[in-house]
Amino acid sequence: MFSFFKHISVFRDKVLKKGVEVGSLTEHQADDLYHNLPTYKPIPAYICGFVRKNEGYSELSYEGKKGRKRYTITSWKGPRKKGDLDQIKATNNVSGDVKFAGIGKFSHESGYLFNTGSLRWTEEDWASVVDNI
Repeated sequence: MFSFFKHISVFRDKVLKKGVEVGSLTEHQADDLYHNLPTYKPIPAYICGFVRKNEGYSELSYEGKKGRKRYTITSWKGPRKKGDLDQIKATNNVSGDVKFAGIGKFSHESGYLFNTGSLRWTEEDWASVVDNI
């Protein structure tokens, strides 16, 4: 990631400049850091979007479809913890399983989960990330 920041001039123009301004780095140290960073090389990956850490997401923020026996979760936006699927099952009066569309089950039950439709992805969203670096 730092090599990409170097490539788009953010690392030198923002990060290292701030380090010199506040006295954490000398100009010579900033130059050494900059020149020792690897050159950016494209990586075969696609980042479809991101979420803001401090946005304040609600618990059990999901959407889904109830079938005759099963409930399929089609969207999730926020925290996920043990017991959430049981709560969805009880709330929606589901006699069968509660699963995620296209995934089924996850290997763990805690953390944050977002479907791609709830991610930030516009050019303005990405520019705000760069501005906050």
